[in-house]
Amino acid sequence: MAMNHLPLPPVSPETLAAFETQRTAIVQATVARCLANPQDVAQHGDQAERLLTAGLDFTTQAIGVAMRVQSGELLDQQLQWGNERLPHDGVVPAQLLSRFQILAAVIDELLSPAHAQVVNQYVQRMIADERTFIAADPA
Repeated sequence: MAMNHLPLPPVSPETLAAFETQRTAIVQATVARCLANPQDVAQHGDQAERLLTAGLDFTTQAIGVAMRVQSGELLDQQLQWGNERLPHDGVVPAQLLSRFQILAAVIDELLSPAHAQVVNQYVQRMIADERTFIAADPA
C-alpha cells in the first residue's frame, strides 16, 4: 500500500497526553456507535462489543505510537494487517473505513479542537489509505 502522503505533523506532549487520557473513552464511544449499526457488526454476534473494543484499543494504541514517533509507516502496517486479517473475521474494508470515520468523529467530540485537529491528521491518513485500498480492490 505505497502511497503519496503529506508529512504528518509533530504532536505536542500536551496533545499526546490529552489523547492518552481520553483514549479509553474514545474507544468506548466509538464501539457504542459501531454497535448502533447492527448491519455493520452482525457477523460478530454476541462477541461484537468485545471484538470491536479489542480492535479499536489496538488501533488507538498504534495511533498513539505513530504520533509519538511522527511516523505514518506504523499506520500503514496496521492497515495492511487489518485488510489481510479482518476479512477472516467477516470484516470487509468498507466496515473498517466506517469504523475509522466514526473514530475521527468521536475524537472531534472528546478532544479540544486543537488536539483533535492534530490527532485526526493521523486518523485521516488511515481513512484516505483505506479508501484507496477499497478503490484498488477488485473484489
